[in-house]
Amino acid sequence: MSEFMKMLLSLSISGTLLFLLLKFFKPLYRERFSRRWQYYIWLVVALRFLIPFSPETALMNRVFTGTEAAVQEYAARERTSGTLDTGWVERGQTVEQDVPGQEAEETDCIGGLAGVTAGAENAQPFWIFPFLIWSITAFLFLLFKVRVYRSLVRSLTAENGLVLEEKLLALLEACEKELHLKRKVRLYRSRKIASPVLLGVWKPALILPEENIPEETLVYVFWHELTHCRRQDSLYKWMIQLAVCVHWFNPFVYRLEKEIGQACELACDEAVIAPLNREERRRYGSLLLAFAGAGDCCRGSHISASLSEGGEHLKERLGAIMKFRKETKWAVAASAAVLLALVAGAVWIGSYMGPLGEKQAERTGQEEMVAENGILSPEEGLRTDAGPGNGMGAASLEGAETVPAEGVRLELTERKDACPYVELSFRVIEETGEPRTFSSDPADIPLRAEFDTEELVNWGCFAKTADKENDTVTLWFWSAESGSVTVTLDGLSYTAEFQREEPEKITRNQEIAVYGGTAMMDSVLVYPDAVTVNLSGLSSEAYQNTVFILAEEGTVYGDGNDLDGYTGMHSYGAEDEMWTQTYAFPDGLPKGRDLVFRVINMQDRDEQSFRLCEDYPLGSA
Repeated sequence: MSEFMKMLLSLSISGTLLFLLLKFFKPLYRERFSRRWQYYIWLVVALRFLIPFSPETALMNRVFTGTEAAVQEYAARERTSGTLDTGWVERGQTVEQDVPGQEAEETDCIGGLAGVTAGAENAQPFWIFPFLIWSITAFLFLLFKVRVYRSLVRSLTAENGLVLEEKLLALLEACEKELHLKRKVRLYRSRKIASPVLLGVWKPALILPEENIPEETLVYVFWHELTHCRRQDSLYKWMIQLAVCVHWFNPFVYRLEKEIGQACELACDEAVIAPLNREERRRYGSLLLAFAGAGDCCRGSHISASLSEGGEHLKERLGAIMKFRKETKWAVAASAAVLLALVAGAVWIGSYMGPLGEKQAERTGQEEMVAENGILSPEEGLRTDAGPGNGMGAASLEGAETVPAEGVRLELTERKDACPYVELSFRVIEETGEPRTFSSDPADIPLRAEFDTEELVNWGCFAKTADKENDTVTLWFWSAESGSVTVTLDGLSYTAEFQREEPEKITRNQEIAVYGGTAMMDSVLVYPDAVTVNLSGLSSEAYQNTVFILAEEGTVYGDGNDLDGYTGMHSYGAEDEMWTQTYAFPDGLPKGRDLVFRVINMQDRDEQSFRLCEDYPLGSA
């Protein structure tokens, strides 16, 4: 739904840009290019409002994906900044950053895209209301226009108004043959109009006013209205009405509708007067003057083609008739060049790809975001849609090195498996046996990772350059199921497999106190080196103002004795108020220590200015 609304907004913006471009340059081509060209050139703008297909490199696609990436990057920075509201607890860091004496281990670990995913999921309900408002209004607009048009057609094409005069029908048939019109047009009279009107797309009907029109003038009326029919102007106008209904919120689409209506009549006038001499053009202009101010009954319908639209643009039409001259070859070539340039511009501006470009949009948006933060995405994209703590068991890791012939090799120096968290450290050994030096900035490390698993939660890397003899690059990831990862560093690769087993599940169904109310601790999942806690009924307000950590039973919060050396990942859904936090211990689960689930109130403090908290035992964990 959010993808659709972004695509709709991008179409509206791109169509508006093209419209303003044509309006800006209109004084330059108004008297130089044919009126027919000026009529159909607006079709490019109308199609830009309606057609979502565009290349992946289109301006709108890059703008929207870039903006989305910037928002995600900001959210990721907030989530990984190390403050208390972060969803990640990095190795060597405690949750309370302002506790004196705490120092983080020398790492530049970048992570926390799970928080971004949770934020994106929470943002989905926001799009429901704009989508409902847009869709209901668009439907009502379209329904109103269809009903008005059908009512007009029924009113003006009553059976008792059908013209049966052989002389008029013969003249109409002669004009049809002269214009090479294959469709037969029905002829009616009506006292409800004062100017001839053409209605209908598939079964056109020409309605004449009740007053008799002289035969020498009537032929111009037939030529004008049959030209509308031959050019399928009614179909063109219906397409414009569709654009108006889709982009009802955009004022420029109504200006486009008006421009096309004016250009339609000017183009039709040009086609009628092209074979006429000067005196015949004067008579045709007199015909327009005679019908000036007529056609009031058709004002509610923008699909009809009336000979006169009330004289509002009569001055421009008469001026165009008097100044008419055949288009030169130079003008034809110039107009063709402008048309090609406008089409190229429409393609270049493009639109947001939406679901059609979901894979590429994910790749361009997420890879740019994570690359700047020091995380390099795998070839097949980064999956962040799996939640922790479901079906994950103990991890075992087996690796196989690939050694190039020249003697340079990728060496696994350390691995830590704390299901569902895995950490692999590598260094590149040169031919001389010396380790290769890497920058401490993860964004500059040429590392790629390809995962063979459908339930990858998140991954990232960091560099550790404590000394030049032990220069390492570490990859970490969370996986909910068995699979493998192939790491490529400077062209050297290493493949590691990991297996999963079911954890021990402890059902709690215990009510716990959180900010502003209570929540339920549903269950605890216990792994050899990790613990997952599942909560339900956690409101968004409580989520923003409560922090959950693991601690040793009997310790005082804030005295520096909270658990450290673990890394954590959480997911939260505001719609279902479900919260899951996984605490993995790469150095092993603390032995001989009774763990408690510590709930910290971020708003209230005690007399010693310590934040208030309450501990809940984790059972056999």
